[in-house]
Order: sequence, then C-alpha cells, then structure tokens
Amino acid sequence: MRPARRLAAARAGTRGEYSTGAIHLKSNVNLNVAKGATSQIQSGPKEYLPLVFTRWEGMELMNYSPLIYALRKRMWRSLVKA
Repeated sequence: MRPARRLAAARAGTRGEYSTGAIHLKSNVNLNVAKGATSQIQSGPKEYLPLVFTRWEGMELMNYSPLIYALRKRMWRSLVKA
C-alpha cells in the first residue's frame, strides 16, 4: 500500500491501493479518483487531526476531521475518471 501523499505527487490516473487518513482540500483543487484506485482508510485518531469545525445532530463543535474536508473553499468538485 502506498501513502496518499505519493498519490498526490504521482501523475493523474494512477491505479493502486493508497493508505489515507483525512484529506483536507484547498481552494481550486479537484479530487480525481482513477478507475481501479482504492483507499484503505486508517482507523487511528491521529489520522484525523487537527480538530475541525463540524456539526453533529444540529450541534456545532470542534471534532475529528471527516474523511474529505473542504470548509469555506472555492470551486471544489469531485470527479471519478472512467
């Protein structure tokens, strides 16, 4: 399994298995997932730090990051490559 950081440095459209925790997107960044690429999500709480603003059952709070986080970012979209 390769770390997700290597995926970000690799060329787009790379197949394989990637190990990842939370993914924090910046403005004007697209999340492209190649067909055949899989993500093995880490279960350790350290993988979901720093704490981020979120809502749970109508309550606003600081909590662990969701898997994909892009609060107050512009032009974010997710694409699945065929």
